[in-house]
Amino acid sequence: MSQPDGLSALQGRRQAAAARRGRALPPPKHPRRDPPQRPAPEDLAEAAATAAPVQALPSAPASPAPDRAGPGKRSRSGRGGTGLRLGQFYLDPAADDWVRAVRLAAMQQGEDVTGSAVVRWAIARAAGEVTPEQVVRELLAAPQFRAGPGRPRR
Repeated sequence: MSQPDGLSALQGRRQAAAARRGRALPPPKHPRRDPPQRPAPEDLAEAAATAAPVQALPSAPASPAPDRAGPGKRSRSGRGGTGLRLGQFYLDPAADDWVRAVRLAAMQQGEDVTGSAVVRWAIARAAGEVTPEQVVRELLAAPQFRAGPGRPRR
Protein backbone atom coordinates (compact mmCIF):
# COMPACT_ATOMS: atom_id res chain seq x y z
CA MET A 1 0.00 0.00 0.00
CA SER A 2 1.50 3.36 -0.98
CA GLN A 3 1.37 6.64 0.90
CA PRO A 4 -0.54 9.53 -0.71
CA ASP A 5 2.49 11.86 -0.67
CA GLY A 6 6.19 11.91 0.24
CA LEU A 7 5.79 13.88 3.48
CA SER A 8 3.36 11.36 4.91
CA ALA A 9 5.77 8.57 3.95
CA LEU A 10 8.63 10.26 5.80
CA GLN A 11 6.49 10.82 8.89
CA GLY A 12 5.44 7.18 8.82
CA ARG A 13 9.08 6.05 8.65
CA ARG A 14 10.00 8.34 11.54
CA GLN A 15 7.17 6.98 13.70
CA ALA A 16 8.12 3.39 12.85
CA ALA A 17 11.77 4.04 13.75
CA ALA A 18 10.75 5.67 17.05
CA ALA A 19 8.60 2.67 17.89
CA ARG A 20 11.52 0.31 17.18
CA ARG A 21 13.88 2.29 19.42
CA GLY A 22 11.51 1.93 22.36
CA ARG A 23 12.79 4.92 24.30
CA ALA A 24 12.03 8.61 24.32
CA LEU A 25 14.54 11.43 24.27
CA PRO A 26 15.69 12.46 27.75
CA PRO A 27 14.63 15.85 29.06
CA PRO A 28 17.12 18.69 28.43
CA LYS A 29 19.81 19.17 31.07
CA HIS A 30 19.52 22.95 30.90
CA PRO A 31 15.94 23.88 30.00
CA ARG A 32 15.19 27.38 28.79
CA ARG A 33 14.33 29.91 31.43
CA ASP A 34 12.34 33.08 31.05
CA PRO A 35 14.56 36.14 30.61
CA PRO A 36 14.98 38.26 33.77
CA GLN A 37 12.77 41.27 34.24
CA ARG A 38 14.51 44.42 33.09
CA PRO A 39 14.09 47.70 35.00
CA ALA A 40 11.61 50.20 33.66
CA PRO A 41 13.00 53.03 31.47
CA GLU A 42 11.94 55.55 34.13
CA ASP A 43 14.15 53.80 36.71
CA LEU A 44 17.09 53.81 34.29
CA ALA A 45 16.65 57.52 33.56
CA GLU A 46 16.53 58.29 37.29
CA ALA A 47 19.67 56.24 37.96
CA ALA A 48 21.50 57.94 35.08
CA ALA A 49 20.54 61.36 36.39
CA THR A 50 21.94 60.62 39.86
CA ALA A 51 25.16 58.96 38.63
CA ALA A 52 28.36 60.96 38.49
CA PRO A 53 29.35 61.97 34.95
CA VAL A 54 32.28 60.03 33.51
CA GLN A 55 34.74 62.00 31.45
CA ALA A 56 35.70 60.57 28.07
CA LEU A 57 39.22 59.95 26.86
CA PRO A 58 41.00 62.87 25.22
CA SER A 59 40.11 63.26 21.56
CA ALA A 60 42.21 61.59 18.87
CA PRO A 61 44.98 63.57 17.14
CA ALA A 62 43.98 65.71 14.17
CA SER A 63 45.85 63.60 11.62
CA PRO A 64 44.64 60.00 11.37
CA ALA A 65 47.14 57.21 11.93
CA PRO A 66 48.30 55.44 8.76
CA ASP A 67 46.60 52.15 7.98
CA ARG A 68 49.14 49.41 8.58
CA ALA A 69 46.95 46.63 7.25
CA GLY A 70 48.18 46.98 3.68
CA PRO A 71 46.54 45.51 0.60
CA GLY A 72 44.82 42.19 1.11
CA LYS A 73 45.11 42.28 4.91
CA ARG A 74 42.31 42.76 7.40
CA SER A 75 42.19 45.78 9.62
CA ARG A 76 42.22 45.14 13.37
CA SER A 77 39.28 47.41 14.04
CA GLY A 78 37.36 44.81 16.02
CA ARG A 79 33.97 43.31 15.37
CA GLY A 80 31.67 45.34 13.18
CA GLY A 81 34.16 48.18 12.74
CA THR A 82 33.80 49.44 16.33
CA GLY A 83 37.26 50.98 16.34
CA LEU A 84 38.51 48.70 19.11
CA ARG A 85 42.02 47.35 18.85
CA LEU A 86 43.34 44.11 20.26
CA GLY A 87 45.50 44.57 23.33
CA GLN A 88 47.02 42.32 25.93
CA PHE A 89 47.48 43.16 29.59
CA TYR A 90 48.03 41.32 32.83
CA LEU A 91 46.10 41.84 36.06
CA ASP A 92 47.22 41.14 39.58
CA PRO A 93 44.86 38.96 41.66
CA ALA A 94 43.21 41.94 43.40
CA ALA A 95 42.42 43.71 40.10
CA ASP A 96 41.18 40.46 38.53
CA ASP A 97 38.90 39.84 41.53
CA TRP A 98 37.49 43.38 41.15
CA VAL A 99 36.81 42.88 37.42
CA ARG A 100 35.08 39.57 38.20
CA ALA A 101 33.01 41.25 40.94
CA VAL A 102 31.83 43.87 38.42
CA ARG A 103 30.90 41.14 35.94
CA LEU A 104 29.02 39.24 38.70
CA ALA A 105 27.10 42.39 39.68
CA ALA A 106 26.08 42.84 36.03
CA MET A 107 24.99 39.18 35.77
CA GLN A 108 22.82 39.58 38.87
CA GLN A 109 21.04 42.39 37.04
CA GLY A 110 20.60 40.18 33.97
CA GLU A 111 23.18 42.04 31.90
CA ASP A 112 26.44 40.96 30.27
CA VAL A 113 29.49 43.14 30.91
CA THR A 114 32.84 41.96 29.59
CA GLY A 115 36.15 42.33 31.36
CA SER A 116 37.39 44.40 28.44
CA ALA A 117 34.52 46.85 28.91
CA VAL A 118 35.41 47.19 32.59
CA VAL A 119 39.07 47.88 31.77
CA ARG A 120 38.09 50.41 29.05
CA TRP A 121 35.83 52.19 31.55
CA ALA A 122 38.56 52.26 34.20
CA ILE A 123 41.10 53.67 31.73
CA ALA A 124 38.66 56.35 30.57
CA ARG A 125 38.01 57.30 34.18
CA ALA A 126 41.72 57.41 35.02
CA ALA A 127 42.45 59.45 31.89
CA GLY A 128 39.97 62.07 33.07
CA GLU A 129 41.45 62.27 36.56
CA VAL A 130 45.24 61.98 36.16
CA THR A 131 47.82 62.91 33.56
CA PRO A 132 50.16 60.39 31.90
CA GLU A 133 53.09 61.93 33.80
CA GLN A 134 51.33 61.32 37.12
CA VAL A 135 50.74 57.69 36.15
CA VAL A 136 54.44 57.24 35.34
CA ARG A 137 55.45 58.79 38.69
CA GLU A 138 53.04 56.51 40.58
CA LEU A 139 54.27 53.40 38.79
CA LEU A 140 57.93 54.22 39.36
CA ALA A 141 57.30 55.03 43.04
CA ALA A 142 55.57 51.67 43.65
CA PRO A 143 57.81 48.90 44.98
CA GLN A 144 58.87 46.41 42.32
CA PHE A 145 57.60 42.88 42.88
CA ARG A 146 59.32 39.80 41.50
CA ALA A 147 57.77 36.42 42.13
CA GLY A 148 60.73 34.29 41.15
CA PRO A 149 63.82 33.94 38.99
CA GLY A 150 61.81 33.89 35.77
CA ARG A 151 61.86 31.48 32.88
CA PRO A 152 65.06 29.43 32.67
CA ARG A 153 67.07 30.00 29.49
CA ARG A 154 68.71 27.24 27.45
